[in-house]
Parts: sequence; structure tokens; C-alpha cells
Amino acid sequence: MNILRPHNLRLALLSAAVLSFSAIHPASATIVFQSGNQQYTNVNIAADVDAPTVVGDIGNTGLTMTFEDMIGPDESTQVNMHGQHGVAFIESYADSLSNAHTGFSSLTLKPQAGYAFTAGDFALDQLINSPGSVTFVGLDQFGQSTSTTLALDEHGQSQYNFYTLDGELVTKIVFSVASADLLQDIKQVSVGVAPISVPEPATLALLGLGLAGLAFSRRRQLN
Repeated sequence: MNILRPHNLRLALLSAAVLSFSAIHPASATIVFQSGNQQYTNVNIAADVDAPTVVGDIGNTGLTMTFEDMIGPDESTQVNMHGQHGVAFIESYADSLSNAHTGFSSLTLKPQAGYAFTAGDFALDQLINSPGSVTFVGLDQFGQSTSTTLALDEHGQSQYNFYTLDGELVTKIVFSVASADLLQDIKQVSVGVAPISVPEPATLALLGLGLAGLAFSRRRQLN
């Protein structure tokens, strides 16, 4: 019968803990942001609304997503939004009152609680048509983030889409621009969604066993 020496036992327990932990918590997110159009389920706004947060319906799924934390042209002050009835169209409330648009510098997209994006697509209109760039930051269900900077179309509307390489679920997207590249609106939003699953009990039990074994081994070593 092979008996594990204390050192080998610690290594075995550590390996079990690392493997079980990596199974539920990958090292980094692999969210891909790119230019181009990919159609998913349309996000619709039930009625015109002016508020700090705008909620849209994801097709006929019974699920929703929110547009929140619109930051104004000064890159620091949150402003109210105007959501137009129909296929999602969001701009600042001040811009909806006048043709003299001031634009916005950042916006956050979030799925309904308990759910996450699997992919998505939307168009951004730049306020002043000139070469520029927009930065996207996506957060997955494990708290890992991906940041990507892409060009803005200097001739007007820019279409973007995102997806994940390893099945991660996207819990939040923030996009932002510099004050020289202010955005006028976001529209044509479509997304794919899925529930956020809880790690299987067996996986959590394996992780707990490995960590408990390491603690027991350490106490014996100290004694």
C-alpha cells in the first residue's frame, strides 16, 4: 500500500484545491469586442421615459436590461437620459429637448439581476464626425474584466458587437470616450442572455475538502 508522505499529501491536497477552484473561477475574462453588426434579440423600450436609469425589454423573453450611469460631456457628472419608445434609442435628456446636442462620454449596460449577457450588438453615433475611439470594459460573472479600444467611424454611426470565447457570462458593460469624441446616442441594441448558474455542489465540496486538508496538514506540522 502506498502511503503519502506529509509533503506529498500537502501537494496532492493543494492540487485538488487549485483544480477545483480553477473549474469555477477562470484566470481572466475573454470577452471579445469588435466592430460590425451581429443581430441578436432586440431590446425595446415600452414608452418614452426621462430618468437616470432606463429599462428595456429583451424581446418577448420577459427579461430586461438597464441603461444607467450616463456621464455627461465633462466626463464626471451623471446626467438624466431620454429613452425613446420602440427599439432601444438612448440619448441625454438635455439633448432630447434641443437640436444643440452636448452628447455624453460614458454609459453602462446591465442585464436583469440573476442573468447575464452571452453576446450583444449596438450602434453608437458620434456627436462630431471626426476620427476618434471608444473604450469598452466588460465584466464577467467571476469579477474578471476585459478592456478593448476600437475606432469610431468618422462618418457617423459605428456598429459594435461582443461575445465570449470560453462561455463566460457578461454582467456589465461600460463604454466611454474622451471629451473630443463625445457620443450622441446608442441605438439598435440587441443581446443574448442566460441565467447565471451557481457552481455545482460537488465542485464546491471538492474545493472545501482540499482547503480543509491543507489546514489540517499545516496544524500537524506546527504541532
